[in-house]
Amino acid sequence: MHIASGRLRLGTCRSTSKPGAAAPIMPANIAVMHRKPRMASWVVGAAEVATSPDKDVSDSSSSALVIDREAQERRLAERRSYLMRDMCTTLASDLRHMFVSGQLTRAVYDRDILFTDPLTSVRGIDVYAALIGALRAFNTRLDLHTCEVVGEDTVVARWSMDLTAWMLPWAPTITITGTTTYLVDLDSGRVVQHVDTWDAISHQEFISLEGLVHLMRQALQLQLTPRLDSCKYRVLLKTGEYEVRSYTDFLVAATNMGPVSGPASGAGFTALAAYVGGANDTGAQLEMTTPVLTAVAPGQQGACMEFVMEHRYLDVSQLPAPTDGRVALRGVHLGYCAVARFTGWPLDHEVVSAELALRAALVRDGLDPEPGYRLARYATPTSTTPPFLRRNEVIIRLPGFTWPLPTQTR
Repeated sequence: MHIASGRLRLGTCRSTSKPGAAAPIMPANIAVMHRKPRMASWVVGAAEVATSPDKDVSDSSSSALVIDREAQERRLAERRSYLMRDMCTTLASDLRHMFVSGQLTRAVYDRDILFTDPLTSVRGIDVYAALIGALRAFNTRLDLHTCEVVGEDTVVARWSMDLTAWMLPWAPTITITGTTTYLVDLDSGRVVQHVDTWDAISHQEFISLEGLVHLMRQALQLQLTPRLDSCKYRVLLKTGEYEVRSYTDFLVAATNMGPVSGPASGAGFTALAAYVGGANDTGAQLEMTTPVLTAVAPGQQGACMEFVMEHRYLDVSQLPAPTDGRVALRGVHLGYCAVARFTGWPLDHEVVSAELALRAALVRDGLDPEPGYRLARYATPTSTTPPFLRRNEVIIRLPGFTWPLPTQTR
């Protein structure tokens, strides 16, 4: 008996007894030793054979589960991404049309949607829809600038809104700019929260006294704006001190006011009024427009008065040529501008004070105002309109301003 390769093996038994003698009896313990090693060898071998395939199957199953789970997660992420893109498109469409038609896509809003802004907090789709309908009474106009998905479950829109309080005798226009943040429940695929923030105030939580003052200040503005053709602009951003506007290019008839004339002077008005009244090569009488502009450029001798031409004229060549050599026709490109409103005749010191205050506010807010400015007078220099009813504006170009503003994520 010997052990080979870790297994007990029994060698060949040879009888040492003489022929004819009885074969010796194998002791019981030797027989047991003979069987046990063979049994042990079989058990170990079977275990080795059985264990390896099971381990491979288990590893394969685990890998398959991981791959399947990753695939499911990718499909879920793709479905949610598609849901949010589709939701963004629907919400943008609602914002553009809800104040015109009074309708919204109710299917995308949760039954218990929560709406909040600085002055309002309501819950429920019916109240939410009624609130939108009520705003239509103010001849509301909403200008949607951007609408985009900014997070896994968030859509943010930037807008400007004009509300005309026609029920007041002076029919003031209240302008609000800000953002709407929509929170979407990804399981139901519905908007569960609508939060509006206003650019003009810092305290956004309901109810905001600052927000109420912002509205009341605009509602009580009594300055008159003549119902005349004017240069076109969009209000992009309104703070408590100024507006940022985007002006469409326009044409002007301009004349120099002389080296001793201040920004509030009426010098040059007569020559421009004569051009509009028929002092041109065709004798045509042009329509009066508003405002009367005064351009003040640094280093320039005297300011320059400008009459805005009707917007139906797209090129200087379409305008009749002036017969007065002091009058020139040209195009004006303002682009992005900061504008501050004030009342008064105005006098020179009022104009200068308004310009300095606006420039200081722009620098404080990190904007880069261009040297020089324009004074816009919506009442003519010869008008008898009382000072407190006169609408005046200081306009400063912002050549480095970029739009739209970066969207802030939640």
